[in-house]
Amino acid sequence: MKIEIKNIIGSSNAISQSDGFAVYKVLEKGNLNNDKITIDFSNIQLLSTAFLNASIGRLAQMHAPETIKNLHFIFPKEKNMFEVKVNKVLENAILGDYFDKIVDEATS
Repeated sequence: MKIEIKNIIGSSNAISQSDGFAVYKVLEKGNLNNDKITIDFSNIQLLSTAFLNASIGRLAQMHAPETIKNLHFIFPKEKNMFEVKVNKVLENAILGDYFDKIVDEATS
């Protein structure tokens, strides 16, 4: 299954939570347990953490970490930070409370 973000949200700016939730609903229709799902960001110019939390982050929270390995991403070559953002959102979603505890301890 291949998901082209721009086709779902109708824009090259993936910034709002509502657009992220729309992507999440499409992702949930895929069979993450058995199928490889490719998420294509190649036509996206702007990408926010709010969008990612509502889409990929939410998906990661709803599934076991081993099933998230079936997600694959296509990023624009000129947007190196997109991959960094996606990986941080996935890491935070998968680690959840443990991540929050580490951050709290580091900042206190």
